[in-house]
Amino acid sequence: MDELLVYVSVSNTDQKLTLVQWSDMVAEVELEIERVASSLFLNWFSLPNGERQGAVWAFKMPSGHREGLRARLDWLRRKYGQDEMTWAEGVEDSIR
Repeated sequence: MDELLVYVSVSNTDQKLTLVQWSDMVAEVELEIERVASSLFLNWFSLPNGERQGAVWAFKMPSGHREGLRARLDWLRRKYGQDEMTWAEGVEDSIR
């Protein structure tokens, strides 16, 4: 099965979520990613005292899980009243 290199980014749209709700959403997104990721390279979170809240994950996953993960992330987006999440697929390339 082919592997995909994926980046997922979420933010607290217009600061709609309380800090507790934001934390819950991030934990649920990370759990969904961890369920399918074969390798997790990055999980970045904005500073807790920053003006805006955001999180980004970079990971590899089997391509067969693509649509299922996207559907679960979209469900979480709607559950938490967020306008969007960003999904990007990349190409891994070494610089030598």
